[in-house]
Amino acid sequence: MTTLIAGTQLPGRSVLITKDTIRQYASASGDDNPIHLDDSAAREAGLSGIIAHGMLSMGILGSLVSVWAGGSRYVRRMDCRFVNIVRPGDTLTFAATILEITAENVVVASVSVTNELGQPVLANTIVEFELADQESHTRYVEYARLLQCNGASQVGVPDICPGTSGLDMG
Repeated sequence: MTTLIAGTQLPGRSVLITKDTIRQYASASGDDNPIHLDDSAAREAGLSGIIAHGMLSMGILGSLVSVWAGGSRYVRRMDCRFVNIVRPGDTLTFAATILEITAENVVVASVSVTNELGQPVLANTIVEFELADQESHTRYVEYARLLQCNGASQVGVPDICPGTSGLDMG
């Protein structure tokens, strides 16, 4: 079984943000501010066009942390600072490295969230989640294997497909 230690990279994710993604988030969140939905209104506000909600980026982060933790009930904390606007057509890349695992079995990780130009979107991003049990850890490993073996271009996913030289899964 793979052991998580400080320095371990968690499986990353890249997400294309589209106008439809933004519309769906606006509908789900109830935030229908015109700068997120109407190009003309966004331009009148001094923007080059519609922009994504900052919390959309944080929501994607939350879903990824939930996967790492083996379920949302194990997520303890997510802190970040919003530093760049996200526009339709941007691809956000989430990459994380474990900083420590506490005596209480809490994983503390630093997360990088950048756009396709390598510019940070979220900064000072720290997440904490409980590694509650063996089953949660097994889900993490299975998720990483699924991403890697299905050919997804994921940041930080170790080479763990059967028949390759990767993590020892035994």
